[in-house]
Amino acid sequence: MEVIDAKYGRRLEAACQRPSGELLRRRIDDLPNDEYQRLLRAPEHELAQRLAASDEALGKFGRSGTSAELYREFAIDAEAIVTAAASLLES
Repeated sequence: MEVIDAKYGRRLEAACQRPSGELLRRRIDDLPNDEYQRLLRAPEHELAQRLAASDEALGKFGRSGTSAELYREFAIDAEAIVTAAASLLES
C-alpha cells in the first residue's frame, strides 16, 4: 500500500516560505499525527497559540498575520489532495 503525503497545501507551503517559515515547517513536521489533526480542527482564535505551544519565535510568526489568515493557511487543500491522488493513480 502506498501512502499519499498531502500535509502541505498551497497556502501552508507559501506560509513556510515567509520569513521564519522554517519554524512553522519544523513544528508541523515534528507534530504527532493526532496533534496535527487536532490543529486542523482548532478554532480560529486558538490556532496560533496552540501552534506555537511554548516557542516564542513561532508565536511571533503565528501572530505576524491575522488569525483568519493563519486559519486559511491551515485549511485542508482539497486540490492538493486530488493532485497527489492523481499522481499515485498515474504511477
